[in-house]
Amino acid sequence: MEEKREFRILSKKKLLLCDLIKNSIKIYSNDSKKLLFKKNFKFHRNDLFLKELKDFKKCIFNNKESLLSVKNNYLTTKLFNAMNSNKIIT
Repeated sequence: MEEKREFRILSKKKLLLCDLIKNSIKIYSNDSKKLLFKKNFKFHRNDLFLKELKDFKKCIFNNKESLLSVKNNYLTTKLFNAMNSNKIIT
């Protein structure tokens, strides 16, 4: 089975497709289904993890809140769960 890591964001006028394995983003028009934008990125997943660790270390030494904070992760999880259940976020 082929590994997939992707997500979609649907708005009233556009659909954004993000493929984390192929490192690509595509935006389509909902009306015409036409491809409006395509971008391929060149990076390695391990570089992302290293960047997160460096940011975390910098935040500790500078006494700042990291993007990886418990509060931020809680809010992200709450948003994800609401999106999956079609509930309004409060």
